[in-house]
Amino acid sequence: MFEPAKKHPVLSISALRESAAVLFPPGRFVKVLFFIMLLAGGLGGLSGAVFSDENQDVFFEHSELTIVTTTSRHHFRIELAKSMAARMRGLMERRHLDGDAGMLFDYSKPKQIHMWMKNTFIPLDMIFIDRSGRIVLIVENTTPFSTDVIASPGPVLAVLELNGGTAARLAIKTGDRVIHDIFRP
Repeated sequence: MFEPAKKHPVLSISALRESAAVLFPPGRFVKVLFFIMLLAGGLGGLSGAVFSDENQDVFFEHSELTIVTTTSRHHFRIELAKSMAARMRGLMERRHLDGDAGMLFDYSKPKQIHMWMKNTFIPLDMIFIDRSGRIVLIVENTTPFSTDVIASPGPVLAVLELNGGTAARLAIKTGDRVIHDIFRP
């Protein structure tokens, strides 16, 4: 059988004010409201950076660098990712990288770095480099599209991404030197 709809109690403005006063005493209410607005504004700014339009133009400066191993010197043409937008984009959406090409992520000051392979089609070797240009970690043949975090072992100045397998093919090892203008020996 059909039952008539039940009436819901209607709260008046004064009842709402009283409820708010109990939950948030006058001095605390302003602080909580400020925190909520700050959080909402901060997350809004973050979402614009993290979820930016993938078709947005990002500028990569072109340069060259050399890796000095115990037996040889290897030269690479690189794109330099210096801005936050360039570092966030990296090699995402690329379907090809020439054998002598790479991307150098310059963080301008040594810091703990976290990378991933989201939206990256090609396997990469990630080479973590300290401020003097010394290689401190090589993560070989990263998995395309993986969201697993790849972290530096400590503060580094830069990360060089090369085609997967390049480090093994050229016998590039931890302790080898990278020569580029951003490094200070």
